[in-house]
Amino acid sequence: MRSDTRARIPISLAGALLLLGALPSFAGHPLQLGVTAAHLDFDEDIRFEDDLLLTLEGAAELLPGWTLGVELGRVTARDRERDHLEDLLLAGIRSRYAFRPQREWSPWVGAAVSFTVFEDAPDLDSVSEGFDLGAGGRFEPVPDWQLRAGFWVRLQTIKRVEVDALGVPTGRRIETGYLWSRLFSLGVARAF
Repeated sequence: MRSDTRARIPISLAGALLLLGALPSFAGHPLQLGVTAAHLDFDEDIRFEDDLLLTLEGAAELLPGWTLGVELGRVTARDRERDHLEDLLLAGIRSRYAFRPQREWSPWVGAAVSFTVFEDAPDLDSVSEGFDLGAGGRFEPVPDWQLRAGFWVRLQTIKRVEVDALGVPTGRRIETGYLWSRLFSLGVARAF
């Protein structure tokens, strides 16, 4: 991970923690705001080395145990073909269902639609879509604070700009087709 990216991580986490107590409920639905660290295990054909992903998630509990939210994240991954670091921005619409929402511990299942874009080509043509399925557990050691762990599988395309031997973008888009990636996550969230 590059040093400028590492420097932004504590600032982002501190900002997220400051917001935890500041948001009201959304149209009467309880809100959750969380920070998640995950290990992103790319499919070998995607060309990127596995790396750590940090995300910020906001969700509303629409029905008891069922949340719907938005997740934003960023990962700096090494391109194995060109041996350089590339920033990927990630966004997703996530839904989780906790089987025992009023209990201290609850297993959950989830589904998501996710989007990935390369930061050096942030236009609509370079957006890669994915579909996620996941499962995990939620532990609430004290009221309104949750620890979450999960495993997600993602079926996604990767669209990227082709570069020549010198690393100069040619302008041509390359799409890999659909590939599988895995995500192991651990996070904390506050409900209010």
